[in-house]
Amino acid sequence: MTAVEFCEVFILDYASFKKYVQINESIMQKLTETANARMKLTLNAEEEHKKQLHEKIARESLVD
Repeated sequence: MTAVEFCEVFILDYASFKKYVQINESIMQKLTETANARMKLTLNAEEEHKKQLHEKIARESLVD
């Protein structure tokens, strides 16, 4: 992340964060949706990477 202008960064400890999201259901729902979407993207990227590695190994073994 890169700030394009001066900004302040605040750190919220886990206990305070958990307390806050428990009383703000819409925020918890949005965080869960975002986390799930990012996890899906990550898993898809990992699978694609594995596929490409297997294909590369197969091509290299044909050359040998």
